[in-house]
Amino acid sequence: MLSSFRHHPIDKLAGEICSMLPLGLLRFSPDAIMIGMTILGMQVVLTHSTLPFPAWLEGIFSGPRAHAIHHGIDEGCFNTNFGSVTLYDRLFGTYHMRDVSDLKTGLADPFYLSGRPVTEMFAVISRVFSNARATLNFEQTARGTASMWIRRNHD
Repeated sequence: MLSSFRHHPIDKLAGEICSMLPLGLLRFSPDAIMIGMTILGMQVVLTHSTLPFPAWLEGIFSGPRAHAIHHGIDEGCFNTNFGSVTLYDRLFGTYHMRDVSDLKTGLADPFYLSGRPVTEMFAVISRVFSNARATLNFEQTARGTASMWIRRNHD
């Protein structure tokens, strides 16, 4: 259950702002926001627990079993069960259900297995910025290629 609270503080702050700011701008009352955040918090704790959860309900809402699969280190578990409501995973083909009695969860990427969480935290931030730079470079290259193609085919 403690794994539901393992977030980087900046990620947590950004997530809270992104969650609450639109609600405030839409003039939801502070009470309504608090009730919603409490329900969301309870759902996060439930999905990271080992509490019993009815199989029929897990077909609608992601429960502990579906979320364990999401964190499974078997290759068949990668990129599965993202949503709290299984409808979205079913629509996008990412819904996966199986027996979890022998499932090992954790991180399969050796990048995260150094045993030095602070170093990994900064490495993740570095990786995010590197990926963003690569994306921007790709977009600039794509724009340049598209404009060359347009000029060539318009002349």
